[in-house]
Amino acid sequence: MCGDTPDPVAASAAASRPTPTHAVVQAGYRQTPAGKSGGELPTPRPLKGTADAAGPSPLPPLGLPQLTAPTLERNPRLSQVGWAVETARGRAVQAGLYPNPTLSVTGDELGDHTGPGGIWTAPHFQQEIVTGNKLGLSKAAALKEVDQATLRVMTERYRVFTDVRQSYYEVLILQRRADILGQLIALAEQSVENANKLLKAKEGSELDVVQLEVDLERYRAELDATTKALPAAFRRLAASVGVDDLPYSSLTGDLDLPLPAYDLERVRAYVLGIHPELRSAQVGVERAQLVLKRATVEPIPNVTCTVRGRPDAAAVAGGNGRG
Repeated sequence: MCGDTPDPVAASAAASRPTPTHAVVQAGYRQTPAGKSGGELPTPRPLKGTADAAGPSPLPPLGLPQLTAPTLERNPRLSQVGWAVETARGRAVQAGLYPNPTLSVTGDELGDHTGPGGIWTAPHFQQEIVTGNKLGLSKAAALKEVDQATLRVMTERYRVFTDVRQSYYEVLILQRRADILGQLIALAEQSVENANKLLKAKEGSELDVVQLEVDLERYRAELDATTKALPAAFRRLAASVGVDDLPYSSLTGDLDLPLPAYDLERVRAYVLGIHPELRSAQVGVERAQLVLKRATVEPIPNVTCTVRGRPDAAAVAGGNGRG
C-alpha cells in the first residue's frame, strides 16, 4: 500500500546522520519525536564560557569598576590574608593573659583503719605570677605580628588588583582587535571584489587580485585566532576576580589614555615611604627588638602562690575528714 512506503527523504537524512560518540557531541542530538521528520537537527546551544567572542553579548558591558567590588567580596586570596589578621589578633590576646589558676581537692589515706574517710585537703589553689613584664613584652611582640598581617592584606590587595587589571586589559585588547579585524575583513572583501571587476574590465592584473586575496585570508586567520583566544582570556579574568561563574560579557574601556609623566625621584621617595612590604620589614625589626627584650627578662623567676586548706585534727581522729 502507499501508506506503507517509507519516505525516501527522511530515510536518506536518517542514514546520513552521524552517530554521536563523544559526550559533548551527544548533547547536540536528541531523539526525533514520533510523527516528525528527522531531516533537521536541533539548534546547538553554546557551552558555558565559550560564547562567540566576536558576536554581540546579551549582557551589559562590564568596566573595571564593576569588577573591583566582586573582587573585594569573593576573592579567596583576600579572604585568606584577612583570616590571618584575625588569627594574629587572637594570639596577641592570649600572649598578654596570665596563666590559668589551678584549683584542686586532694584525698589521702582513703580507707585506712585509723580513719575510713581519709584526709581531705580542700581547696588547693595555685596561681603563677609572671614577673619582669614578660606578659607585656610578649603581647607587644604579638601586636607587631598583627601589624605585619595587616600590611600583608594591603600587599595582597595590590597584587590582586594588578592581576585583575592585567586580565581586564588583555580581554579588552582582544575584543578591540576582533572588532578591528572584522572591519579590515569587510574592507578586504570589498577590495577583492573591486579588483576582480577591474580584472574583468582589463584594467587590472591578476597579481593584484592574488595579493588582496592573501591579505583577506590573513585577516580571517587572525580573527579566528583572536576569537578562539577570547574565552580563555575571559576565564583568566574571572579567576583573577575570584568569581568562577562570571558570565561572558563585552568590556568597556579606553585604550588611548596617555601615560602619566612620573618624576622618578618623587616616585622613589613615595614608594619607600608607603610601600607595605617595606613597612612590614620595619615592623619586623621592631618585633625582633621586643622579642630580644623578652628573652632578656626570661631568667627572672616567676612567683607561684599556693593556698591550701588544712584538715581538722578532730575530724581526722573521728574518721570523718573535713577540709
